[in-house]
Amino acid sequence: MRVVLRFVFLLFRWLCYAALAYVVAGFGSLILLSLMDVCPRLDTGAIECVSETYTSIAKFGMGAALISVFTGLPLLLALLGLFFLLRWLVKTLSKSG
Repeated sequence: MRVVLRFVFLLFRWLCYAALAYVVAGFGSLILLSLMDVCPRLDTGAIECVSETYTSIAKFGMGAALISVFTGLPLLLALLGLFFLLRWLVKTLSKSG
C-alpha cells in the first residue's frame, strides 16, 4: 500500500510540474509577444498579429491564461509545482553545503 501511495504522489508531483510549465509558457508567451509589439492588442476577443505564427502563439498563451484564471486548477497545480521545486532545491542545496 505504501508503494502505491508513493507512486500516486510521484504522479501528482509530475502533474504539478507539467502545470507549472504550461502556465509559465502561456503567460511567458503573452509577455514576450507584448514586449516584441507584434500583436497590437491582446485584451480584445479577436487576436490578430503580424503573422500567422505569432497569432498561433498568442492564441496558445491566451488559452492558457483564460483556463488558469477562470478555472483556477492549472494555477493551483502550478503553485504546488513551484512549492515542490523550491523544496527540492532547498533540500539539494542543504546537502551540498
